[in-house]
Amino acid sequence: MYRGFNLKLGDHTFLEAYQPKKQKYSYSFISENKKFKEKLNTIKEKPEILLKNTKKPEVLLENSKNGTKIQNKWFPKIEADIFISHSHKDLELAKNLAYWLEDTFRLKSFIDSDVWRYGDDLIKILDDKYSKIQNDSFFDSLLPKENEEHYNYNIRNQTTSHVHIMLTTALTNMITNSKAFFFLNTSNSILNNLIEYGSDEKKTHSPWIYHELNVIKMILKLQKKIISSSKQQLLMESIDEDLSYDASLKDLITINNRKLKSWSEKYEQDKFKGGCLSSNSLGCLYEILNLD
Repeated sequence: MYRGFNLKLGDHTFLEAYQPKKQKYSYSFISENKKFKEKLNTIKEKPEILLKNTKKPEVLLENSKNGTKIQNKWFPKIEADIFISHSHKDLELAKNLAYWLEDTFRLKSFIDSDVWRYGDDLIKILDDKYSKIQNDSFFDSLLPKENEEHYNYNIRNQTTSHVHIMLTTALTNMITNSKAFFFLNTSNSILNNLIEYGSDEKKTHSPWIYHELNVIKMILKLQKKIISSSKQQLLMESIDEDLSYDASLKDLITINNRKLKSWSEKYEQDKFKGGCLSSNSLGCLYEILNLD
């Protein structure tokens, strides 16, 4: 059964000082597949190869095959046990959590910014190819150097929309194909509305966290409906701090530092006794949380 967890680890979590036990980790997925590593490195070094045979904007913007190809290369689908949802400001904490999960339970975590390239980089490549306006008039030559680059507003809106749809789709695929969802609930990801607005309603400035929380909310609700009916199983941090989104956490199971350590201790005690096997370490977590 798919589970979502709300990690409220406090200001001084043991993960902040966690020291990885080895040099290379499969959580980054790069070390596992040599061909994939070489392909991804090539794309990172020469991203323009994605657009090599595309000469007209409408070919990219209207041909779904090309858009899908770019998405699959820029935001590839990867096998993972756990999807870690986090603020970009908590990237190091997310990495330490991934190290700890792999060291302790051999669980592979997915961290988007550590595997994928930034969507803004792809937008810039597309904009430079399709929406840049050539400045060749006399008056353009009088403009300050930093103002030399101009872009067609309408085309730029299209390129941005396409990249955001690619990223949104890729994130949704990664969440639905992982085995569990861990949300790092920190002051960077969730606003303290009780202090600012006198409300305990959860908010986030990040449209991407907003999307990820809504995807997991839909998965868990659909899963509950299927189980109850058939008794079987189923954007970039916002730079505008005046804009926020509802961040519903009520469907996630809260985990604190103590519960994380209990999970680790029980796993170590039981893994050789036929209880929490290494292949079922998430089941061990469900057990200590009394989840069916």
